[in-house]
Amino acid sequence: MCGQPEDGDASDRSEAALVDRDVKQRAAELRDIIDRHETSLTKALKDRETLIARKTRIDRERNEASGQYDSAYLSAMLAKERERASLLQEADNLASLMRLPRMLEKQRERVAEIQAREIQLRAVLKEARQAAESDATNLTQLKNLFIDCLMRSGVPGITDKDRVEISTTNFFPELYGPRADDTTVTSFATLSSGGKKTLFKCCFAVAVHRLATRVGAPLPELLMIDSPMKNISERENRDQFQGFYNLIYELKASELAGTQIVLIDKEYSPPASGLNVHVGRHMRPEDKENPALIVGSWERELDVRL
Repeated sequence: MCGQPEDGDASDRSEAALVDRDVKQRAAELRDIIDRHETSLTKALKDRETLIARKTRIDRERNEASGQYDSAYLSAMLAKERERASLLQEADNLASLMRLPRMLEKQRERVAEIQAREIQLRAVLKEARQAAESDATNLTQLKNLFIDCLMRSGVPGITDKDRVEISTTNFFPELYGPRADDTTVTSFATLSSGGKKTLFKCCFAVAVHRLATRVGAPLPELLMIDSPMKNISERENRDQFQGFYNLIYELKASELAGTQIVLIDKEYSPPASGLNVHVGRHMRPEDKENPALIVGSWERELDVRL
């Protein structure tokens, strides 16, 4: 049993039987031990399978719980990120609102400076206006020149006794009768006749150019006149037609010699032979040498440059 050689000298058979019985008993014990081990092994294998199944279930549950946790964490992080973006935007808005009072304060300071500057300029303007109004020499001269132009143009009802008033706020001329109690006024607004109103305005423009020439004012040396005679009629009102042309020619030969005058009319009245006036161009529709600028039924038939 122990791997030792059998003693061949043993003579006692009873001892051999005893040994054989012991061997069988020992073998039976060993088989019992093996059976118990196999039983334990079988039970251990079953426990192992149970543990593996339990581990698999636990792993599955853990994975599911981990996935749910990741989703919840991601959702929470996204919500926090949106909240963070909202807070940052609110902080930017608050920063902008904080800049607004400073900008308003700067604007108030600028408005105060502008108001102070306006007060200064108004004071200077007031002084300049008072100084200008105290010296009415040029305004009086303009009134006289205007009356002179109206009379020389042959405007009916105008005499050297009439009064001209010119307001310093708008410089629109108003013509009154010779009497102090005469309230009838002739002005740009009260004249109803288109031709007479245009003649009134043309005479005032000519008077302004005459005054500018006398005092050396920086007025453009160009006077363009669209004649009123197409409404007044040079045939029915020949004196006004001829008087207005004579006025322009005489002024061009004297006071307004340095002013270029463009006169537009439907008829032509030549200057007197004694006047030193050069007519630059006399345009007519049927004149091939001096054709009209515009060809058509509505064309201007005369453009005289003096």
